[in-house]
Amino acid sequence: MNQLESRPNTSLSWLLSPVRVVCILAWRQYKLHCVLLLGAVLGLLFLGLLFFSMPSALSNKIFNIAG
Repeated sequence: MNQLESRPNTSLSWLLSPVRVVCILAWRQYKLHCVLLLGAVLGLLFLGLLFFSMPSALSNKIFNIAG
């Protein structure tokens, strides 16, 4: 039997993919923080788009431009 065949396939996977290891460890510890941050960013993006489009919508409503 060859020496390479007796070694498990995943023996070096932790060393070969350090980015994956960091992501897994960070996700386990900071899962709630990541989800809250994503929600806050999406909420701020929604509010930003709302306030950006509000002046145009108000002027259209006041002057009845849309008909």
